[in-house]
Amino acid sequence: MLLPAVLEYSKDACVERLADIGRIFSPDEEMTDEEAAERTVQAVKELCHSLNIPNLKEWGIDEQEFMNAREKKAKDALDSGSPANNPKVPTSEEIMGLYQVCYDYLTQGKVGQKVWKIE
Repeated sequence: MLLPAVLEYSKDACVERLADIGRIFSPDEEMTDEEAAERTVQAVKELCHSLNIPNLKEWGIDEQEFMNAREKKAKDALDSGSPANNPKVPTSEEIMGLYQVCYDYLTQGKVGQKVWKIE
């Protein structure tokens, strides 16, 4: 559920690694590193869609309760040390934004549509 949002958030800090993966998905296509990295993100979104992985809203999580818990969840995430292993280490506010995106993200729509964007 979190992977596509975290990949999109982290992409600019690990373009080369994501580009290597993106070129595996499209080996015959000439792409810049940025295009190949974006291809990786899109492929993960497509996989989530094809596997019918629901967002948190579709899973039946109450929106108000979830939004009220974001600050604690962000603190717990940082306290766990796990975000420090990410190529782009998020702040508490960014983690809360990622959780917000994951609540009702869309995986439908045309490929290339930025539906995970953190505003």
